Amino acid sequence: MKKTLYLILSGLGFIAPNLYVAKVSIETGNYLLWLDPMATLHGMFQNDISSAFVVDLLVVVLIFFMDLSGQ
Repeated sequence: MKKTLYLILSGLGFIAPNLYVAKVSIETGNYLLWLDPMATLHGMFQNDISSAFVVDLLVVVLIFFMDLSGQ
């Protein structure tokens, strides 16, 4: 039961953000947000709400890699 829930949530966690990436890719031509890195960075820090999410994500990724390297 728990594994099924984790599988569903991880699938949702993969699909949901990629819907927004696909939308922006189609609208701007910045496919997968890699063709124009400066526009991607500008969009990530465009307002306080998106900046908060980006900073939170970067801190979590940093902690993850620090923990991973310590094992």
